[in-house]
Amino acid sequence: MVKFNKEGIELIRNKIESEELKTIGRLKKTNFTRERKMGFKKLMKYILNKKGLTTSMEINNFYNDINEEENISNQSLLDQRSLKH
Repeated sequence: MVKFNKEGIELIRNKIESEELKTIGRLKKTNFTRERKMGFKKLMKYILNKKGLTTSMEINNFYNDINEEENISNQSLLDQRSLKH
C-alpha cells in the first residue's frame, strides 16, 4: 500500500484541479468541454479512490465520500471512462 504525506496529496489535488491536466487528457479538442454529472475532476478522483469493489459499490461509496446526493449509472461511468463521448 502506498502512503502519501500531506504535501504529496496536495500536489496530486492541485494537478487534478489544473487545466493543464485536462488539456493533456484530451484526444480531441472537444473532449471534456461539456459539464457532466461526473466531470473530469470527479472522474480522476473516482479513479484514484477505487478500492476494487463492484462498479455500483464504487460509485455509491464515491458519492457518499464527497457528500453528494447525485449518482450516476454504471453505464454512464463506463461511457465516461471510455472515449465514446
